[in-house]
Amino acid sequence: MSEFLLQTKNLNFKIDKTAILENIRRHCDKAPMINLFGPFLCKIWKSIEDDLLRFGIKGILCSNSSVLSQIDAKITKILLPGFSIDELGCAQSGILPVIDSMSALCALSNIAQMYDKRLYFLFRIRSLHNMLYCDQHYCESLFNGANVLPMISAAGVYSDFGISNTDLPLLRRMLYECENSADLPIYTSLSAYDPQVAQITPFINYESVALCTNITGAFPCEISFTAHLIGEKYGHQLFRADIGLKDGLPPVFPIRVDNNEAKVVTVEPDHFIFKIADHYEGPQPITGYLTGGSPLNPVDLSQWDTKDLITILSQGFSR
Repeated sequence: MSEFLLQTKNLNFKIDKTAILENIRRHCDKAPMINLFGPFLCKIWKSIEDDLLRFGIKGILCSNSSVLSQIDAKITKILLPGFSIDELGCAQSGILPVIDSMSALCALSNIAQMYDKRLYFLFRIRSLHNMLYCDQHYCESLFNGANVLPMISAAGVYSDFGISNTDLPLLRRMLYECENSADLPIYTSLSAYDPQVAQITPFINYESVALCTNITGAFPCEISFTAHLIGEKYGHQLFRADIGLKDGLPPVFPIRVDNNEAKVVTVEPDHFIFKIADHYEGPQPITGYLTGGSPLNPVDLSQWDTKDLITILSQGFSR
């Protein structure tokens, strides 16, 4: 097992790189790109880069422009929505920002004129699968805006929920009527990919941690925390861990503490409190687990809501 350790705040990640690579390898024949979601995938990128390129990965998506700027220029690099206007300057180095507003288009055009260099981007399609008509006015406004602003050009389309065969004729017509290329490549996650639609490039997303529907693989992260005894109540010892809602924890989640039965009592913005029934007299702080734990008594991942676990991996504990 090849492991990578990451400590953030009062939390430890033990990441099995071998499991991540195997999860990714399973899908490379269908998806030649990968989203580096979460702080842990960004941090281990350099150590798995050669393996992913050998697998056939040709593109990287990420919400962190500084991570993308370190990736080889031969690889397609896409900056996902959520970035600030100030980050649009990264387009000078060949990064493709996903743009969904006129203000961002104008800012990109100003940067291009300032440096006298044509810059490229991706249009964002926000509508649900099979419902592009609901967002038609927004799309036409964005497509028209890109056409009249100087020094910028669309290099593709990024779809949040996938493009269906029903959506495709409308999308092509809108692009053509707004004087953009009707044959722009379309990028969407593998879970939203419709193989019947031509010119779509799917990317591996939560498949890398085996957290997608109908996905087989091994969840590659053991997440542990430390906690201190704070008192007793109703025959149970109470412990406090200094992580809470503002760090990405949901209101309800499973935990394990060594071989003791543990149950979360309350989750506050900056901490959570849990109880154990057995009397603990060992050293402080004690170690508990959100995932992983003793091989004979690990956290039951089926007790996690998948979306909550993805939130922790992708947003929580990133500071």
